[in-house]
Amino acid sequence: MAGCVLLCAAFFGYIYLTSPQVVPFDEATLCPQNTRYIPHLEVLLFERNRRVDYVTKQFVPESPNTIRQVRREIERTLGTLPKSALIEIYEVNYDTGARFEPVARFCNPGDGSGVSSLTGNPRLAEQRYRELFLNPFRQIVEDLSGWSPDYRYSLVDSLGGVARLVLGNPEFEHASKSLTVLSDFVVPQNFATPGRVPVSFGDLGPSMRLGEFEDFADSGGMRFDFRGSAVRLLLNRMEYALIPDIQGPEHTQWWEEFFDSQNATVEEVVPVGEW
Repeated sequence: MAGCVLLCAAFFGYIYLTSPQVVPFDEATLCPQNTRYIPHLEVLLFERNRRVDYVTKQFVPESPNTIRQVRREIERTLGTLPKSALIEIYEVNYDTGARFEPVARFCNPGDGSGVSSLTGNPRLAEQRYRELFLNPFRQIVEDLSGWSPDYRYSLVDSLGGVARLVLGNPEFEHASKSLTVLSDFVVPQNFATPGRVPVSFGDLGPSMRLGEFEDFADSGGMRFDFRGSAVRLLLNRMEYALIPDIQGPEHTQWWEEFFDSQNATVEEVVPVGEW
């Protein structure tokens, strides 16, 4: 009998010691109230580029197929994040006078795959993950898929905001960091000459060559620190009537150099959208 008692005590002691620590969290964001329990920070930056119907000359929204591609790619990223990872979603700021604030901010509650039926409810955890995390995220993607204005330095300015205000937040100095950007990644230099649209990459003047990244960065004073972030670029494929190669290899290489020079690494470039 004494042996049975000791065995039961050992069993429940093991359950107690191996059970995950209970951490208070915020009901609205699903985030731990103490940010030191947030192991990872994932930033999503959306640039809702304008698309023009060449027949009607009107702005048109993204196609449903493109929205599905974007959602699938970002969900693939979210699926790799650890429990309690913080996801902050931003839209490119088209008004330089506006405050740079997140569209949404929430943490990964875990999909229930790591929950033991002895100490928790895996099915309830999976339902919570779907209803409070995954479904709201999908709605945000739908909401951010309309058209919006397009200005010369919008993307670069907003990346600076991400670097300074989000990734540079000392609260998350301990956390690993990653950044996913959805954009057509038009290089600002392409439109450096007022009143003139280059018809191809080869038509760019010597002062606008994409290889001269240092000149561009030095002239604009654009020096950011992305805190060692791993970066994914979701290249929103666009069809331009006069600039057939504006999204060619030279342009993606320009952005790779942009991030590499500022303490980040582009790990993947994923084309989305339709020609």
